[in-house]
Amino acid sequence: MLLRADKAFEKTLAGLRGSKNADVARAAGAYGAAGDANGVSVGFADLSKSGQDGVTKSSLGVDVSGNLEAQSDVTINSKASGASYDAAVGHEGSHVADAQAVVGSITVDAHGNFTVGNPISRYQSEQRAYGVTNSILSSEGVNANEGCSGCNLGQNTMQGQVPGIVNQIVNYGNNYMSGGQHMGPKNQGGSVVNGVDQTPKASVPQVPH
Repeated sequence: MLLRADKAFEKTLAGLRGSKNADVARAAGAYGAAGDANGVSVGFADLSKSGQDGVTKSSLGVDVSGNLEAQSDVTINSKASGASYDAAVGHEGSHVADAQAVVGSITVDAHGNFTVGNPISRYQSEQRAYGVTNSILSSEGVNANEGCSGCNLGQNTMQGQVPGIVNQIVNYGNNYMSGGQHMGPKNQGGSVVNGVDQTPKASVPQVPH
């Protein structure tokens, strides 16, 4: 993980890695350790105007040895703080973990075509990531609105309520669009990894020289 130093980020990660919630711990673990060459980069910027506390963009790439890897560029809102900051780190880490799961499931045949064994759509990834958000906020005794009326997560929100709330979130504003339409169960937005078609075959990136 390449990281533009932020002590708060490392402190948050340390706490999340020890979570009893498996999805939260998975999200934290996906970042790896600072300095790891694992395809994950983390930076910070003011995302206030977009109404987001984090953004993750993942693509299919290869490491220095020529092995396929998920390359994830994570941006955390520099204006976020407290539980919102912790939730953003966990939320985006869940997307990173999903990207790694997709790429880790790829098998390549002798012709350079690949099969994706574990396709995860953007919509599916948001569902899991917001579950992580809900768990982190709840553990810190915080209830937070996620941008639309009734879209509250955290304290007093049961995990079973999260899928319906996420459907409201992705159906609001312009942050979760695909093909000019809001994402949802019937419009899942393609793979969480850019460049990975959900269909069985696609081209494999070339090893950099």
